[in-house]
Amino acid sequence: MAANRTTTHGVVLVIDDDPDLRVSIASLLRSHGYRVIEAEHGKEGLDRLSEERPDVILLDLNMPVMDGWEFRAEQQRLVDERLAAVPVLLCTAELDGDKYKEDLNASALIEKPLDLDRVLDAVNAAVRGLV
Repeated sequence: MAANRTTTHGVVLVIDDDPDLRVSIASLLRSHGYRVIEAEHGKEGLDRLSEERPDVILLDLNMPVMDGWEFRAEQQRLVDERLAAVPVLLCTAELDGDKYKEDLNASALIEKPLDLDRVLDAVNAAVRGLV
């Protein structure tokens, strides 16, 4: 019988259209005890958000199908207040990242290219409610 794996630090939803980046982030977070759900665009991210009820979301801005702005607008309109309030860590290479963080009411900004230590620190802080 398999052991029940309820010892995770939390559940993280990673929404980014770059598969290599998603794999890198997911590997890092899993190695630190997180359960990671991946989505390649905002529409898929909304589906995963409802299915998995993550503790924090890492969100890219520029993606096909549904971008980060559209995802965040849809998330904040959700009837389920808990899902609407899941903290978002904005991951972008945009020059106006700080402005977008404010505009999207994101908990933190992680600039690309990503520093994986910074990603881990930001996720840890978000899961603990420190951002």
